[in-house]
Order: sequence, then structure tokens, then C-alpha cells
Amino acid sequence: MNRTKYIDCDFSEHKFYIHKTDDISVYHLKKDNTYWESIKYINTNGILAVTGDYGNWIFCREFHPGANEGASGHYWVEKLHISSNQCGMEFDSEATKNIIKQRISDLEDGENDDYSDEIKAELIEYYNDECLDYVDCSDHEYTSHAYMNHPYRMDTEDVPYCQDIKPWLKIILEGFNEMCRRIENNDVNIIYL
Repeated sequence: MNRTKYIDCDFSEHKFYIHKTDDISVYHLKKDNTYWESIKYINTNGILAVTGDYGNWIFCREFHPGANEGASGHYWVEKLHISSNQCGMEFDSEATKNIIKQRISDLEDGENDDYSDEIKAELIEYYNDECLDYVDCSDHEYTSHAYMNHPYRMDTEDVPYCQDIKPWLKIILEGFNEMCRRIENNDVNIIYL
């Protein structure tokens, strides 16, 4: 199976343990004799609680790894957010900057012939002065300038703004994938309690 790679993460020294009772399934990735870099996935009553060195996360769906399974990042971020204040995404200034630069380039190269020269000049000025000048600032500072100063001809959903999954949550997703790989390769220690 081709699984999405979210972040480079080395689980080669981790053992994979499954502890099961009638009501709970616990999947644990851990190194021998330590809990350092440990991740525990606890499934019970329709939820998945993840705990360990990469934060505590509560998802509104259980995850049981399988040989033909893998982690879908945006699906799991959605399951993290439902009726929750947890945030799995953060402002991605580099991706936003790339979109802004591409839009400027498209306008300068005539890719958007739907616009008059006056509108093109206004959009280029906006992208340079209100977006590029602030994109490396905080999420709040960038969005304040970009949304409050967009040209009246531009819809707010056209303001460049990108997000990415938080790094620690990416490690949790890689752990999902690692457990699925281990099950696929029969590399697991199952303990029934």
C-alpha cells in the first residue's frame, strides 16, 4: 500500500505492542526500557485518545491499524476538530508566500487577461504591500493586513492563506502508518488481558 509520508520520523528502534480487553484496545509504539518518544493510541467507546511525547490528542473516532490501512491527515484533523477546541492545523507562511508570488507572476505575465491593466496593478500592489510584506509575521498580523486591506473587487476567500498539519500531529499520523506497516509485516507483539 502507498501511504502518505507526513514527516521524516524514525521508528526503527520502536517496538509495537497491542494490549486488548473487551472494552479497550491500546496500540503502543515505544523503545525498550524507556518511554522517550513513546506514543500510545487508546481506543474505547468510539474515541481515540493519543498520549505520549507528542502531545495529547482526542479524536471522535477509533483507529484500529490494519495491513491495508493508512492515515489520511485531513480526515484525522477533521475527527480531531469535531466538537473540540483542539487545533491540528497552523498557518503555513511558506506555502502562502508561494501562492502570493505565483499570483503576482501570473498577473505580470498576462495569465489573467480577464482583468484590466488598472485592476492588475491594484492586485499586484495588494499582493506586494499587504501580503508579501506581512506573510513572515505572525498568523494574526498577516491575516489582519491581508483580510482588512484586500481590494474591494476581491472576494475574501481569494485572500492567500495556507495551513498545514502541526508537526507533532504529523508524528502521530506517521505512527498510524507505522503500525499499519508493522501489521502488514507481522511485526507486532499482541497481549490480550
